[in-house]
Amino acid sequence: MGDVNDRDDIQGIKEQLRELERQNKLLKQSVAQGDRIQKMWQDSVDELKKTKKALKQSEERFELAMEGSRDGVWDWDLETKRAFYSTRSKAMLGYSEDEIGDEIDETLNRVHPEDAHKFRRAADAYLARVVDRFEVIVRMRTKSEGYRWVLTRGKAIWNRAGKPVRFVGTTVDLTERMEIEQQLKLGAQVMEFTSEGVIVTNKDAIIEAVNPAFTELTGYTQEEVVGKSPSLLASGRHPPEFFQEMWRTLKEEGSWSGEIWNRRHDGQLFAEALRISAIYNQRGEVTHYVGILSDVTEQRKRVEDLQHMAFHDALTGLPNRLVFNDRLGQAIRHAKRSGEKIAVLFFDLDKFKAVNDTYGHKVGDLLLKGVTERVQTCLRDEDTIARVGGGRVLRGASWRWKGTALCRSGTAHHRQSQPAFRSRREYLQDWLQYRDQSLSPALHGSGPASEVCRRSAICSQGRWQEPLCFS
Repeated sequence: MGDVNDRDDIQGIKEQLRELERQNKLLKQSVAQGDRIQKMWQDSVDELKKTKKALKQSEERFELAMEGSRDGVWDWDLETKRAFYSTRSKAMLGYSEDEIGDEIDETLNRVHPEDAHKFRRAADAYLARVVDRFEVIVRMRTKSEGYRWVLTRGKAIWNRAGKPVRFVGTTVDLTERMEIEQQLKLGAQVMEFTSEGVIVTNKDAIIEAVNPAFTELTGYTQEEVVGKSPSLLASGRHPPEFFQEMWRTLKEEGSWSGEIWNRRHDGQLFAEALRISAIYNQRGEVTHYVGILSDVTEQRKRVEDLQHMAFHDALTGLPNRLVFNDRLGQAIRHAKRSGEKIAVLFFDLDKFKAVNDTYGHKVGDLLLKGVTERVQTCLRDEDTIARVGGGRVLRGASWRWKGTALCRSGTAHHRQSQPAFRSRREYLQDWLQYRDQSLSPALHGSGPASEVCRRSAICSQGRWQEPLCFS
């Protein structure tokens, strides 16, 4: 009996041991599970830290990007009607951090009245998914009651029901760009409608644009000149030194103005008043040149005509006394240097008053022109003939030998004795065949020009009948 009880006790102890082993096993499994859970928790914590760090870095990058781009940020909660505006978006309008609230109407109430409808229409169309983007340029009122041009872009978040719940975007200040664009438009309009020709080149003097007035002036269209050098207009009348000086002035002073002869598309030459200015960038580097040109051919011709009238006889076109004295002075100075002689011949048409009195001044004028043409046939390019008044003509020349001068004067005297108007005034032929001229030469090697003219005049009045030679 005792043995049976012992066996039962032993069996009970074994079962207790097995239970303890099972519980120990479960405990070990629980500990291992706890370790795994702890590790998972630790991993989650580490991952969360990494995520927070990455998020912080992302936020910093975003803030730096916004600060670098000078863009403002806004964030609208469409359900609560609350809004967030970044510091930059407030400063853009001249406000400090605490001067703009957190309501959506803070934006809507600052849109220019003329742009408010455009802003709302663009926002409503995007939030209703009629268009796939929100982008609008409007004017926003500043703290100083002025307005600045801004570009606003945004993206929305919709819930499962398709209702927009959040609207986030950026604001960019476009004021300076809009002002530049307006200036460019104004400049383009001025260039389009100005009556003066305008030519724009790059820094290498290659044409980039011309205006309609340029085409009208030169005959070249924009398509024909773009990409080419302005030298295609060159007339060939200016030496290389002229253009070298022009470019030197332009580079040193930034501008050049003057008159220049150019050639039109049809080959016709014309005078133009040209003003060239250099255009600089913010670094002070030349980027373009702008030339403004106008046709001054008629003005130039009028000036030349006035100058010609001041120094030439209106009837015969011969140089007057001023020009003759100047050229005679030059000839005397040349004679002194070269050792050559010069000759001055004084013609006085005798009985010229009788021609005017008998046949009229018109015929007298024709006679003077005819005499001028005949005398000019005796001259060389370096000789000068001038009318000093009435029927008196001075002829100056430079010869190496006195005899040659006297021979030429004889030739001129012979040609003048021929009938002046064989076909136009035949009724004068007989009378003019017998007209005479007082002709006296004066030879000069040195002395003032006025003395030569005075002695020549005296000779013509008969005080000296022989050619004079002064030393």
